[in-house]
Amino acid sequence: MTTHSLVVKAYRPWRYRITIAILLLLAITAVIYAYQRGLTDGGYFQTEARAEREAMQSQLEQAAQLETRLRDRLAVLERAQEVNQAARENLRQDLLSLQDEIQGLEEELAFYRGIVSPEDGQSGLQIQEFSISPGREDGEYRFTLMLIQAMTHDRRVEGEIRLAVEGRQDDESLSLDVSELGDHDNLAFSFRYFQGFDGRLRLPEGFEPEQVSVTVSPRGRNRSQIEESFEWPELER
Repeated sequence: MTTHSLVVKAYRPWRYRITIAILLLLAITAVIYAYQRGLTDGGYFQTEARAEREAMQSQLEQAAQLETRLRDRLAVLERAQEVNQAARENLRQDLLSLQDEIQGLEEELAFYRGIVSPEDGQSGLQIQEFSISPGREDGEYRFTLMLIQAMTHDRRVEGEIRLAVEGRQDDESLSLDVSELGDHDNLAFSFRYFQGFDGRLRLPEGFEPEQVSVTVSPRGRNRSQIEESFEWPELER
């Protein structure tokens, strides 16, 4: 025969309810804590992000200001370079002009030295220079002539100059007086130191010049006539 033991337990429903309430309260507390922590952490990160954004904005503004200063500095340097280049160009032009002036003075000095003390040691009336250059129109030419009286300048020398262009036309030799080719007569001179002449001449069509004959005829006793020939230069128009 089986014997059953009977266990008698006290029934306390209030303890169960209290336990459930405590667990529920703990859960609610945990949720509230997590929510508050989330808000706190979120506010912290938001503040940090705002600070980083403000710092980046400040850096951008500083970079923009630096770029503006650099652009202004670059513009100043470029302007300074332009000024320096202009100054160098002006200096170069001044040097060239000074060199031309010095060359002109040297030529002028050589010219006067030739009057006072010529290299060949010869005194008296001389043809110092003669040249031919193109004129403004086709077939037109300009000539320049310089006479000097070397070493002896105690009295004036006077006389006339005759110019003749020698060449060929229609395979025949031909000599043309400059007075017939230009708007002037034979040239007269009167000077103690030097005298220059210039004029225009126009060659007839088909005439091929070869040389220019210059005859200087001074007046007075013991005055020798001077005759020199100059080759016609190769001129480019």
